[in-house]
Amino acid sequence: MVNHYPIILRFDVNIVAPAGFAALVVIAGRALAMEADGEFWMDGVNPGGLTADGSTLHAAASAFRKTVELVIDDIADEAANFIEFRQGVEHFFYEVDSQTADAWTLAREGVKSGAVKVEGLLSEPASAPAVIVLEMERRRKVVPEASQKPALAA
Repeated sequence: MVNHYPIILRFDVNIVAPAGFAALVVIAGRALAMEADGEFWMDGVNPGGLTADGSTLHAAASAFRKTVELVIDDIADEAANFIEFRQGVEHFFYEVDSQTADAWTLAREGVKSGAVKVEGLLSEPASAPAVIVLEMERRRKVVPEASQKPALAA
């Protein structure tokens, strides 16, 4: 049996591009976590098309985050300027895997009904849309690690 969990992921990615710009990418995305036989997989909704795995839900979330960071680094490496970088990251982030999005919505209904819970994972309303914010970096503010942990969408 495969268990499905709708996950909200929040994290920041700092970029220093070869083209000479620095950027802060703030991500509030969605992923579908799946558990089977003691293994976890995480498939992206926003951004779509990415998968990562791990021995725990948190390990899969961490691997997914690293995968997203690698893609954003690749986009920065290829961008001639910040505007090109912004367009590339927005295209990547808003590319939705519709099958995974549908499964995420179905799994969210299980959380809302109380049928799905994950020990040690907070639930929060998923009414806000998945978003990405990019800005030229001026000063890096420290974000507490607790705010970057995955949460179960309710």
